[in-house]
Amino acid sequence: MAHVLCVLFLTPLVSFIRGIGILTILSNGSQYVDGDLGAKGGEGYGFFGIFSANARGELITSTVVRAGHYYLYNPEIILYHAGSVVPQNMSVTGFDIVSGVL
Repeated sequence: MAHVLCVLFLTPLVSFIRGIGILTILSNGSQYVDGDLGAKGGEGYGFFGIFSANARGELITSTVVRAGHYYLYNPEIILYHAGSVVPQNMSVTGFDIVSGVL
């Protein structure tokens, strides 16, 4: 199972608009293929990211494409097959909220 750490950032002018600013891979997992990242829960919306996997199916990169808005708490990050809403194996957990500038 892969674990990705997401960090929520505050926008500089409106402190309650939190977007996901950083994704860090904590555990690479296995049997994944390149795909998309989505967020479920956290009371927010609009997050989108991408990730890539190596030949062993381990996550090697994750990138925030759109930070999203209004996340009040850590969402569940879901790994999807590229261009779809079909999840790969399982979701990832293990997040912290850190204040910063987006």
